[in-house]
Order: sequence, then structure tokens, then C-alpha cells
Amino acid sequence: MEPPPTAGELGTSSPPSLTTPAPDSIDEKMANIEKEAATSVSTAQPQDHEQDVEPARERWNSSSTNITRYLQTLLAFLVMGVSDASLGALLPYIEEYYKINYTIVACMFLSPFAGYTLSAFMISKIHMRFGQVGIAVIAPICKIIAYVITCVHPPFPVIPVFFVLTGLGNGLEDGAWNAWVGNMENANELMGILHGAYGLGGAIGPLISTAMVTKGGLHWYTWYYVM
Repeated sequence: MEPPPTAGELGTSSPPSLTTPAPDSIDEKMANIEKEAATSVSTAQPQDHEQDVEPARERWNSSSTNITRYLQTLLAFLVMGVSDASLGALLPYIEEYYKINYTIVACMFLSPFAGYTLSAFMISKIHMRFGQVGIAVIAPICKIIAYVITCVHPPFPVIPVFFVLTGLGNGLEDGAWNAWVGNMENANELMGILHGAYGLGGAIGPLISTAMVTKGGLHWYTWYYVM
């Protein structure tokens, strides 16, 4: 039998050493993490701040040009109110002049409605192609054509057809100027004044038109010379 191996032959195996990181290395890692976090926060804050800042809005009195434009929108809404309200006041006289019944003459109310509806489909294309100047030119021309035709008091079926142009002109101005004023600074106050001008026109239109017919002894179509 062979002798058992000695301790030297077997050798000595030392247990594996578990190395723990030094305290200095842990502190360095934590410091690096804190620096990275601080850097990311500092770079993100200016971006968030830039997103929160709203662009400066246009002011109605920032220049003489803007003041003139805003006053012109007030005049446009005043004329709109006069035009819309005076039609109803003149219907009895139109009915008597053309010897038609109330049902037929009331069809004139449908014409401005049709014009407004048509303007909803046209205003974007007109504005994109011609800008605000295009609206300011095309809309009054539409109304002038309708008023000139009405002044010559043609056969009744012609009047409702051309009164579509009054609704078209009013609709173009209504949409364009509301959008312009609504994007200004203090838009709520300016919009209130704008629609107050329309209400003022709606109040004085019937009074003046009926007074011209009843007190002045004029024909109903004379009112559209004023318009």
C-alpha cells in the first residue's frame, strides 16, 4: 500500500478573498451621480421656461395703423347691425309695394343666411390668397352690389337673389375681424366693444329706416341709398 499523501503534497488552499470597495470610491460614485443629476436639471429648466413664455400679443393702440384698423372694424360691425336689423323693419313696406303676401316676402330672411353659410366655406381660401386686405375689399363690394340692385327696386325675385351677397359680405367681415381682434391683447374687452358696435347698429337701423318711410314719406328702397 502506498503511504498517504503528506500535507505538503496536498497543498494549502486559501479561501477566496472578498474585496469590498473602499469608502473613497463609494463617495466618488455618489458625487458623480449627484453632478449628473444637477447637470440634467440645469439643462432642462431653461427649456421648460422657454415653453411657458407666451409670445407677445398685438395691441390695438400700438400704432396709428392699428388704431385705424380697429376703428374700421367697429364701423364694419355697425353697418352689419344696421343692415341686418333694418330688413325686418322694412318687410311690411316691401310687402305692400310688391303686392305679395308675408310668407313670400319673409323669404328674404333666408338670403343673408345663405350668404353667411357660403362665407364659411370661402373665408379661409380668400384670406390665404389675398390676406386681410382681400377681405376688407371683397366684403364691402359684395354688399354694395346688393344695395345698388335694391335701390333700383327690380322685380321682387331678383332682390332675394342679390341679398345673398349681403350675407356673404357680412360673414366674411364677421369671421375675419373676430379672429383678428380675438388674438389681440385685452381681447375680451375689445371683442365686447366690437359686438357692442353691432348692437348699436341693430338698434338705430330700424328706427332710421322706418322714420324715413313713415315720417319722411319716402319709399322703402330709399333706405338703401343710405346704406
